[in-house]
Amino acid sequence: MGNYDVALKHFIVALEEYTVALNSKGIGMANNNIGQIYYFQNNFKKAISYFEKYADFAHQSGNAIALAGAQNNIGGAYAEMGNLPQSLYYYQYARHLYDSLGIRFGVAILDDNIGSILYKIGDYNLAMAKHFSSYQFFKQRGMKERLVYSGNNLGLDYLGVGRYKQAEASMNEALSVAKEIGQADAQAVIYESLSLLYEKTKN
Repeated sequence: MGNYDVALKHFIVALEEYTVALNSKGIGMANNNIGQIYYFQNNFKKAISYFEKYADFAHQSGNAIALAGAQNNIGGAYAEMGNLPQSLYYYQYARHLYDSLGIRFGVAILDDNIGSILYKIGDYNLAMAKHFSSYQFFKQRGMKERLVYSGNNLGLDYLGVGRYKQAEASMNEALSVAKEIGQADAQAVIYESLSLLYEKTKN
């Protein structure tokens, strides 16, 4: 927490200096950075307030890419707070922006995020469609760090609709890739998913 506190103080000082200098770009970036720190500190309400300021800057400056990133950040904060409808709204807005810009990587990330919200809502089939789209994009481009999560998410969707063999195959594939690239955090997440699967299918 100490490093975050130090970083927060530096970003707040930067925001003050940019404000005095009337540097709108600096103000926008500082707001985003402060929002990120609050997010990592689990202070999601404050994070949202700064992400919204960054979104305002992006909108006023006509920076659609920055605006999409801001909407995604807001959606993520609402997801952490358990406000799924608000999270879904901002994720869908961000996806629309990336899609209109032709940024397929951004669309794939948002498909994965949207799928996870739909999964929590209980709409497993629609979640599956989103996660599969994301999974295919990352697999085709060899983006293994992203693939491990979308593959695991897809496995959870299969689990939700009772397709247990597909769930196991998807989770084990994701686990194999996570081990290959040494992604310990992903491995922990996937093992939790496999535990859910085995709990569901045990005799």
